[in-house]
Amino acid sequence: MSVPVRSAAISLGLLAGLVLIVVACSGAPADSPAVSSPASSSPVASPAASVAASSAPPVTNSPAASPSEAPLPDGTFRVIARNFAFSPLSLEVKAGEPFTIVFQNRDFAGVVHDVDIRGKDAMTVVVDQPTTSGGKTVNYEYPKLEAGEYIFICSIHPTPKMTGTLVVN
Repeated sequence: MSVPVRSAAISLGLLAGLVLIVVACSGAPADSPAVSSPASSSPVASPAASVAASSAPPVTNSPAASPSEAPLPDGTFRVIARNFAFSPLSLEVKAGEPFTIVFQNRDFAGVVHDVDIRGKDAMTVVVDQPTTSGGKTVNYEYPKLEAGEYIFICSIHPTPKMTGTLVVN
């Protein structure tokens, strides 16, 4: 066999081997169902599904995954930060009673947010909370407030999507 033919044959063999490795390591397609092991009832996810899951925003062991899933006690409210936006953008609390915000930062790790309370002018700081990193959930405790309208805001990203209305009555 001549050198160019031998070189081409080696390259073709390496390429075929590489294709076999990629196919063998790729697992089931992402749209295939999870497979259960006969010895256990827990599903086994494919590598493709694992990659897709790892690119989703982090979720923590929080009271509920969405605002509508689990009821919270009186005086406790849930605020979620996701994609640099708060949800919900309005809260109503009772005047003269302390309250709690269960804050879920669903942005990526390293992206910090907080939920500060400010006067209606957006400048007067009423309650300053520490920041919370992405993927974390914290309970922010707030003192009783006088009746009126306030805003809750991320002091790190004070954008319209991270500024909500707090009505105290």
